[in-house]
Amino acid sequence: MSQMYKKMKRFPLAAALVFVLAAALLAGCSGGGGGEPAEPISAEAEANGGAAEALSDPTDVVLERIMADADATLGGASAVGQALPDPVTAENAPAMLGIMPDDFVSFVSEATAAQDIEGMDAIQIAVIMCLTPQYVEIVDEMIVNVFDPGKWEQMFPERALTMVSGSYILLAVGSVAETEALADAFSVAAGGSVQEPNIFYTGETGG
Repeated sequence: MSQMYKKMKRFPLAAALVFVLAAALLAGCSGGGGGEPAEPISAEAEANGGAAEALSDPTDVVLERIMADADATLGGASAVGQALPDPVTAENAPAMLGIMPDDFVSFVSEATAAQDIEGMDAIQIAVIMCLTPQYVEIVDEMIVNVFDPGKWEQMFPERALTMVSGSYILLAVGSVAETEALADAFSVAAGGSVQEPNIFYTGETGG
């Protein structure tokens, strides 16, 4: 009797150990072969066709980086290096981007723009970060429909384009060479995770 009683006392402990081991094995199988379960694709990644968003810095940092890269590509033979960055606010957004103050507050997280302070060259570069990637199309459409390439009194740029990556929009206005160099620099900064440039204006300098 004594030996049978001892065996019966050990049985619940053995059963508990078997249950714990079985639960551990099931948990391992659900992770796909013992690895970490795959994380869901984020909204930013979906906006880039499934690729992770490469841009995450503040807009002034991104703007200065792409301006420096474009200026180096152009060899200094452009007005890119002469343009001075300035924060875009709800108050100056209409003049800088063609976006009304209420829309700027509703859709934009932050933005930085640069243009020739002396007004000698029809050039402007801006980087806009939207509150979410879902707002990018809305803000891009506002810029394309409202931005005035004739705001320089005695000259016109050759080209104006926008380019999108995740929550970010590039606005590049200037010569063909300048806008191409800026678009290329933006693509590099975004790790190639960009949409094709949307050229929404073509004209002639001095026209």
